[in-house]
Amino acid sequence: MLASRSSSTYFFSASDAETEAAVSDSLRTLHGKCTTIVIAHRLTTVQNVDTVFVFDKGEIVASGKFNDLVATNEIVSRFVKLSTLEITD
Repeated sequence: MLASRSSSTYFFSASDAETEAAVSDSLRTLHGKCTTIVIAHRLTTVQNVDTVFVFDKGEIVASGKFNDLVATNEIVSRFVKLSTLEITD
């Protein structure tokens, strides 16, 4: 894991499942208290954020609530199917 701090900005890379769970718990605690930008490959990390931005070839191609994007965006729905993530409301 790489963690660096600059002006209250934290970067995490190559985190294991335990670290990811701790980061996710911290993000839930911070929800509504500050602006947080999360860049993630794991869908569970972004499942409960306010807005998801979908990038394709360096461009934002969609944005919205996670569950809405699962239903309307081919990229997100494909990743969900590949990950076998269970969608909850």
